[in-house]
Amino acid sequence: MEKRCIAIKKEGHLSRVELGIEEAILVFLIAIELLDFFRVIHPVLEFIEKTLAIMAVCYLTYKVSITRVFFGHRKFWPDIMVIAGYLLLSVKVIIGFFIGVAAEKSVLSPFYSLVITNMDIIEKVCFNLGVLLIFVTSIVLVREKIGKPSFLYIIHENSAADSSAKKVFRALFIYVSFLAFFILVFNFVVEWLATTVDAPIMIIVMLMLLFVIVKHKSRMDAESLLLRITEASEEFYERVILMFQKKSRIAIGIIGVLVLHMVVEVGHFIIPYTTGLALPWYFPQLGPGHEPILLPMLRDFTLASGILQQFFVILVYMMNIIAILMLFIAPAYIWYYLYKDKKIVPGHLTWLFFGMLSVFFIAPVFRMRSFGSQLLIGTDILTQQIPFIQNVFYAILVGVVVSLIFILLHRKFPKRTAKVGFFFALVYFAFYLWYFVVDLWGYYINAIIVMFQNYQFVIGTHFFIFFALTILFYIGGYVMLIYEVYAKQKM
Repeated sequence: MEKRCIAIKKEGHLSRVELGIEEAILVFLIAIELLDFFRVIHPVLEFIEKTLAIMAVCYLTYKVSITRVFFGHRKFWPDIMVIAGYLLLSVKVIIGFFIGVAAEKSVLSPFYSLVITNMDIIEKVCFNLGVLLIFVTSIVLVREKIGKPSFLYIIHENSAADSSAKKVFRALFIYVSFLAFFILVFNFVVEWLATTVDAPIMIIVMLMLLFVIVKHKSRMDAESLLLRITEASEEFYERVILMFQKKSRIAIGIIGVLVLHMVVEVGHFIIPYTTGLALPWYFPQLGPGHEPILLPMLRDFTLASGILQQFFVILVYMMNIIAILMLFIAPAYIWYYLYKDKKIVPGHLTWLFFGMLSVFFIAPVFRMRSFGSQLLIGTDILTQQIPFIQNVFYAILVGVVVSLIFILLHRKFPKRTAKVGFFFALVYFAFYLWYFVVDLWGYYINAIIVMFQNYQFVIGTHFFIFFALTILFYIGGYVMLIYEVYAKQKM
């Protein structure tokens, strides 16, 4: 009995030590993220932070288990091989970060210079090794039993591959499925959440948790708060990925990944523009229009005639910020109710949404376009001065009148006014996706042609697969969103 008590005590001490180490690592990461957010981070620390962030993505992907998602049960070595393949395919993203920070002098400058000088050969070798690893893993898993719940079980791939033709088809199908997970989930998370907007996203998560604690008057010590921050990110990633195992939830999972684009853009554009902090490293390379909102506002100040018009200028900028935040968050608000499988509840701020939206359309200080750059792919959000500054008073007047009208309408017809509001938000989302798809189309078509002209048939073929999967995802995901909201009458 005494030995048993001693063993239990040792286990308790060991678990506390492990927890203490985890907390120390987490505190270190949060401190680095805060330094990154305020742009006072040392280049070496930034390199460590990005490395740890990518390792965290790999760990979370391993924890979820790709084989568990596709086959219904975990296979250790196939998981490791696929994640290693994904990392090799992500080398282009990592080198992109090196290019952005190469101008900052540090002990890492020679390393950055060496990688950038040889980037073409590094990217090609890593890409070919990555697809080879994933392809070999797909062949190894051909005979693997498919359980449920799993993605392959959903699409009726659970029958025995007892002929050569079936084995070839299954290997190719598994391979394309692994590539789809890479291009639609893993690559997106590494590119945006791990290397670009990790600091703003961490700040948002911390603020949300603090808000919950204050609102519910929770008694939570520092240890519990740190654990909640870790668990919040892990649980969200895991829950969304595991939706792809169930037929009833796969559409919600696809919509969730699609909607995450808009949430990430808040950290990518809106927070840097409104605070002047956490500006992405590549903004200066994108040309005019990528500056904190304070700068165009100050220029409009000099054009305004009198204190009253200057006050109206401030109001227009504030109303624009509120409008674009609501437009970007609205799809996530809708998805939350789809995720919970509940009717979408009309918000109490519908009147505010319509008022701000009116000003946003009449006197916009934000605009969208495609990046049109080889450096980045997607939708670009730019800042600008108020068009026709002499009309700021009328823009605010229209906004106030529209708000008052919708206050009255919302009292009588809350669901109908909410439907109209969400309709505008989804139309804006459609424009966002349109610019995204147009940019993807231009990038991939050009890249595929160049690869085949240079006899890089393996890379060219895979770019075509990525292109097809990505276009299908964006168009199909948006159609699913509209179907879930309107056809299933969730609103």
